[in-house]
Amino acid sequence: MILTIDFGTTNLKAALIDKKGHFFNFLSKKVPTQVNNKIYEVDSKLYLDFILEYLTTCNSKDIEAIAISSNGPSFLSVYSEISFNNGNFDFNGSNTRLWMDKRGEKYSKPVSDFYGSYIDGSFFLPSILNIRDNEKSNYKNTKYFLTIDAFINYALTKKALIVNNADLLMKYYWNEDSLNYFNLEQDKFPKFINSGEIIGKIDKSIANYFNLSEDIKIIAGGSDFYFSIIGSNISKKNVLADINGTSEGLNLCIEKPIKDDRFLCYEHPLKNHYNLSGVISNSGISINWIRKILNIKSDEFNKIYELAKEAKPNNLIFLPYLTGERAPIWNPEATGQFFNLTIDTRAEELSKAVIEGNIFAFKSVLNCFEELGFIIDEVHTTTSRYNLDFYYQLKSNIINKKLVIYKTQSAELLGLSILGYTSIKVYNDYYQATNNIEFESKEFYPQKKDQDYFDKKFNLFNELYAKTKSLMSK
Repeated sequence: MILTIDFGTTNLKAALIDKKGHFFNFLSKKVPTQVNNKIYEVDSKLYLDFILEYLTTCNSKDIEAIAISSNGPSFLSVYSEISFNNGNFDFNGSNTRLWMDKRGEKYSKPVSDFYGSYIDGSFFLPSILNIRDNEKSNYKNTKYFLTIDAFINYALTKKALIVNNADLLMKYYWNEDSLNYFNLEQDKFPKFINSGEIIGKIDKSIANYFNLSEDIKIIAGGSDFYFSIIGSNISKKNVLADINGTSEGLNLCIEKPIKDDRFLCYEHPLKNHYNLSGVISNSGISINWIRKILNIKSDEFNKIYELAKEAKPNNLIFLPYLTGERAPIWNPEATGQFFNLTIDTRAEELSKAVIEGNIFAFKSVLNCFEELGFIIDEVHTTTSRYNLDFYYQLKSNIINKKLVIYKTQSAELLGLSILGYTSIKVYNDYYQATNNIEFESKEFYPQKKDQDYFDKKFNLFNELYAKTKSLMSK
């Protein structure tokens, strides 16, 4: 089987997955994030410890290959080679800087000017330029800047390589010209390897300690959103993959690339097609935020939706921009807000407003796609939260689209398994692999009776942002 591992923003996940998409030995752990003003960091040693914990508890004899993905653009500095001794990794390096980190904001403009298109301050070059200029010892000590998946691949193989999922995404990383232009030391920036290629075999000391085969291949994975697309049963154009976690990605399969700085456009996993991607920052973040505000325990996740079901009709609007916003507005200074609060507002109305606010942000991206002339027949969501019918029906109603919900413990891990079985030649391509996955799904269709009500609230949502954006973060 393929050992799949995803280092997400909120959760670390791993599972052994067979060629039909069945999960075994699934493990998930929360990630404690260190937040201070513009700083969003994670202790990098946690990622290494998670690998060790999983290898200790799983049936290691079943592992044929390992494929790893991670959230991005997140990265860390490695100061020296990582070694494995007596059951532990010896690591010397920095905390991981998450994609929500805002310390690179002032470098967004010069990097954008260099590439001739908008590059957000959370991406690699703006963040690394900030390190060079303001964290001089960190920069000086850095042997390699690595994404999280590249960091783990380095620990497992001793090969430092950054995974390229799509050529059109490369401007969000670096190249020789950009490193020269910004006077960055090229030896700190590893070479690239294409997703799906074999990086190498697992390090012998790790294999011996965990009684693993020394022939286990480490397959280049890459960015987790890419594997969520693969794991969402996307096999034709006009289907939008909704990747929902800490943030939310809308991924539309199209036939030809377009240039629009509001969105990312790059090669789709489906050959000879392209992916138009809009990323909104706060879907999962805002749900967790309101849960904490209402003192709802983390293991009572569904209670937010149960409260929302009991909300009375109202004009309460929530802007979900708690950590700024990406597509389509790309405004790191955007902030969240409630509008139309009254003395009658209860937890029920607050809960539903937050849920609706996330869906309105989703609809704003979807509308932009359609304004560009693209047809969207249906939306696919792959999720472990399969029993949220109220939410899925509400979302279908607001966006006025058919929703297909696929049940899985992790779309990212499922997509990684499809990559893995394709790389080791069990399947010829992603299309054949996806057709062999045994999906469980259900469908939701928009109910027209509330369309005018939701259209009115959506227009108010857009108007509220337009009229208050100049006041945000002042």
